[in-house]
Amino acid sequence: MKPTTTQAPVAHVATQKETLTPREGTFLMMVAQLVVLTCIVLAATVGGLSWQWTLLLAIPPVIGGALLSRVWGKVPQ
Repeated sequence: MKPTTTQAPVAHVATQKETLTPREGTFLMMVAQLVVLTCIVLAATVGGLSWQWTLLLAIPPVIGGALLSRVWGKVPQ
């Protein structure tokens, strides 16, 4: 009688060809920063926060986006 295993078979293993390049990864991080910034602005608007509080909440994603844009220029094609 064969021993049985309780582990599920691995459906898919990423190969080197399917990995992201540094440029693609940086681009995805920039898009994520824009999504976060948009969500903060929308939530602050719906929540009725003043523009000063909205600006205060938006500072971290803006700084992150600025840093990522600096990295974007140095990432090889």
